[in-house]
Amino acid sequence: MALSVRAGGVGIWDYDVVNNMLTWDEQMHRLYGITPDQFSGAYEAWQSGVHPEDRLKGNEEIQLALRGEKDFDTEFRVLWPDGTIHYMRGIGLVQRDTSGKPLRIIGINWDITASKLAEAELHETNLQLEAATVSANIANAAKSEFLANMSHEIRTPMNGVIGMTGLLLDTELDDEQRRYAEIVQSSGNSLLFLINDILDFSKIEAKKLDLEVLDFDLSSLLDDFAGTLALRAREKGLELLCAADLNVPTLLSGDPGRLRQILTNLTGNAKMNLFINRKAQILLAEDDITNRLVALGILKKLGLCADAVCNGAEAIIALQSKSYDLVLMDVNMPVMNGFEATKRIRNHEKMMVAKEENKMMNYLPSFYSIIPIIAMTANAMQGDRGLCLEAGMNDYITKPVSPQALAEVLEKWLPKDDNKS
Repeated sequence: MALSVRAGGVGIWDYDVVNNMLTWDEQMHRLYGITPDQFSGAYEAWQSGVHPEDRLKGNEEIQLALRGEKDFDTEFRVLWPDGTIHYMRGIGLVQRDTSGKPLRIIGINWDITASKLAEAELHETNLQLEAATVSANIANAAKSEFLANMSHEIRTPMNGVIGMTGLLLDTELDDEQRRYAEIVQSSGNSLLFLINDILDFSKIEAKKLDLEVLDFDLSSLLDDFAGTLALRAREKGLELLCAADLNVPTLLSGDPGRLRQILTNLTGNAKMNLFINRKAQILLAEDDITNRLVALGILKKLGLCADAVCNGAEAIIALQSKSYDLVLMDVNMPVMNGFEATKRIRNHEKMMVAKEENKMMNYLPSFYSIIPIIAMTANAMQGDRGLCLEAGMNDYITKPVSPQALAEVLEKWLPKDDNKS
């Protein structure tokens, strides 16, 4: 037993409570960095070797054990005569007489400095990792902000290039002019795909690319998709057929929203001109003159009437003076941006509803009814759609705005009754 204790670096001590005397073996002296002749054997001699900041705690642990409130099992620091600090673990058992009075404590000490240093090193490493994680998050946030800004700055002129080229291709051109225009359009679309790939890669890298995995019925999805176009197609003397191959399973698991978007893209110009003879009136808020011309050109091509303003403040004034069925609202505009304008419009609507419910007034301004507001922005990063909806907008389309995407969102939000002119 003595050999195993010595091999393990464990020191044995015996504290005579009645006579206030401590007895140490040779290993105890080594643990405290002193020789036997430097240790008086008094309880106070042990305390003098304990680090000053740990003496009170060590004495309290002894007293708790003597009172029987807990076992003596503690950690403390020992200050060697040479000034070095060593960490110690102490365990002891109290022996009592028949009346329960403590007579002595017999215990052991062993050096735990190595494990404490390793623990401290691990803690420091964790702190460094946390700091590195914070730095990485800051770097990712900066990268995301850069990509968002890059996306916005590139998409704004790209909207003009692709949109105006599309409108140009709908005019009478000779073969050479058409070929040149188609090359411009193809190149613009290729650049747009590249931008989208960069943004999608960034979202995947940041684990922020939203892909829903839902169980859905393909037949029901196709029926709903076709239903949104069938009535307008019939009005134009067209027949719309939409069905899946018999070998394709009906019950699927995936992202129905993205599938619907793909179907929308595949229909191409087959959605175009379905708004002809619809007398809807639309308000467009867009500060960029090129993008304004593109949007007005697409709306005209869809057979819709539209007025244009340059910022959110002008949009509010326009809504107070004229009745509109829908607002296409750019987000980043001078004077008043689209978010602020939308919030003010929604707050005014709420106030008008409250006044009507309280019958405080009989006359309501022209934009009393809840008007659909569609964000039309070059911001295409994760979270941008949420910001638009939080501001009170109903939907969100990104620039460059394709005629197909605009037609789809208009079909979704324009009133079905043609009772406004």
